[in-house]
Amino acid sequence: MVASVGAIASASQGVSNNEKDGYCARDDLAYKRASACAGRGAQSIGLSGAVEPEAFQKMLEGHVPCGRQLGKKARDDSMHHRPGIDVTLSAPKSVSLAALVGGDR
Repeated sequence: MVASVGAIASASQGVSNNEKDGYCARDDLAYKRASACAGRGAQSIGLSGAVEPEAFQKMLEGHVPCGRQLGKKARDDSMHHRPGIDVTLSAPKSVSLAALVGGDR
């Protein structure tokens, strides 16, 4: 397994990447399940169930449903928020080739 890790530079970049891949926007039940909020961490900030595009953008901007603003306060009292980290997991090319030769598209 190969992991590619990169910082999301801005909320708009995160939303754009997500829209391009269509994870939140698709009406397919499998996509909705794959993009669901779960666990105690999500519950502690008021998140549950399928991820909605508007809520996803607000989270990337640092606003969570419980009303807290995520980020680090700067000296001038402004809030500095890092939108997130993009992690992509990929199988090695040999696995993809073996699947293709075996007939799995």
